[in-house]
Amino acid sequence: MTSKAVATSPKTPKKLNNSDIQPRKMDFSFDPAMPRYWFDDDQFKTILLTALSCTFPEGERFFVRSVRHYQKQIQDPLLREQVKGFIGQEAHHGNEHDAFNHFMESKGVPTGKVDEFVNRGMRFMAKHLSPQRQLAKTCALEHFTAMLAELMLEHPDFFKGMDERMLPLWLWHAVEESEHKAVAFDVYQDQVDSYWVRTSEMAFTTVEFISFTIFHYYQLRKGMDDATVYIGDIWKFGDVELQVSAPRAPCSKISQRFNIPNLDRFVGERGITGWYYRVIKTGAIHVGDEVTLLHREDDTVNIHTLMQCAHTKADKALAGKLAQLTVLDDEWREKCAKIVLKAR
Repeated sequence: MTSKAVATSPKTPKKLNNSDIQPRKMDFSFDPAMPRYWFDDDQFKTILLTALSCTFPEGERFFVRSVRHYQKQIQDPLLREQVKGFIGQEAHHGNEHDAFNHFMESKGVPTGKVDEFVNRGMRFMAKHLSPQRQLAKTCALEHFTAMLAELMLEHPDFFKGMDERMLPLWLWHAVEESEHKAVAFDVYQDQVDSYWVRTSEMAFTTVEFISFTIFHYYQLRKGMDDATVYIGDIWKFGDVELQVSAPRAPCSKISQRFNIPNLDRFVGERGITGWYYRVIKTGAIHVGDEVTLLHREDDTVNIHTLMQCAHTKADKALAGKLAQLTVLDDEWREKCAKIVLKAR
């Protein structure tokens, strides 16, 4: 395959179900000569779409499982056929974005790390959320992907500057998202039809979607996660200088929200909490500004190590060291000091 031909599809597609939602099996390849920043030579645009792509393989498979759970119970013959089309399209999306993510990994973008993070999150939700809530979450996320798809299709200027070798992947995905956008919702209405479950899950998923998109963007941009960010690190965002001051302790309310005991502890011990900054220097931050590590303390710990110490309370020596760490937030220093006192 030449670098100009990036995808192949059957010349005469076979109709796979009796609906207008037909899976199209593609075979995308990505020219190794393509630049790392293939979207208008812009780091922000490229990494943002890549961050979204990192969520697609496992996310699409989660969607498929949530809908398939109810597939045999559907009586409407048209909806049954549409579900077949939905499952086929989503399965192909996951496979093609796997290939894209591997391509970006070869360009030095750490997509594998984000993929594993998403994988753990999807497994956790599959284990702890009811089938009704899993389907409601699928409805919410399908709403967001459909909005993005329609933005792309109704405003062609969105793609201005994108490398023409990358364009087919995003156009194909947008078209199929637009085609099946209502299927998960229709299955939900047919099989669950709980306004409270759907709207409450939509509210929670909206916060999740925005927060994790930003988080994954920064994971890819600088490889920043709980294991690589240290207390006292000073980062420059545009003109602004910020210092990492404390972990973002998971709120106990998430345990109540999902009725899962010790969910906050689970989040903390696995290093997926995030962190807080204190402002060292004020200024302006603009889209596309560089993010640069200016300073790291000689004798400090990363966020993950601190959270493990706080939750397990097993390493008294480390707790004592942290209690004396002046760049650590005062509240956390007191917590560490209490761990030492209780050990005496």
